[in-house]
Amino acid sequence: MGGVRQTMVLMAGYPGAGKSTLALAVGAVLGWPVIDKDVFKALLLERGLPESSAGPLAYDLMFATAADLLHQGQSVILDSPLGHRVTWEAACRLAGGLPLKVVLCEAEAPTRDRRMRQRPPRISQPSSLSAPGGNPSWSFDHLPPGTLALETSRPLVELVRTVVSYLRKD
Repeated sequence: MGGVRQTMVLMAGYPGAGKSTLALAVGAVLGWPVIDKDVFKALLLERGLPESSAGPLAYDLMFATAADLLHQGQSVILDSPLGHRVTWEAACRLAGGLPLKVVLCEAEAPTRDRRMRQRPPRISQPSSLSAPGGNPSWSFDHLPPGTLALETSRPLVELVRTVVSYLRKD
């Protein structure tokens, strides 16, 4: 889709907020790869790494994959919660001078819980709000001005249109 120059997009939000669904839909429309941190984390956990090692290593792998794709001239969408300032800072270093856009996905707790319970189980993701990691106490106040915050209970086609429009703005 024309009108969008090479960009790094960061999805942000609590578990079950709709980050992955929206990232994949936007990626399909724009033809951009989506790098999901949970794919790496699940593999590492399945191979027996403890959570304390698998989480940080999954972020390292996500950023290394993004760096390679950016070096090839591609835009990328990174799908991770972005709940910690250190992740934001690593993304800023990786982006260098490229546009870095953040999409904060928001949903009420009952919606997030329903989504977590309905999605296919993955060892790297909580299965409900009451599961470990299902309702973290993150703050997203480290996200930059200009972050696009979206209530993801709206229709997906509308959300995608809003994100693509946001990505086209300089």
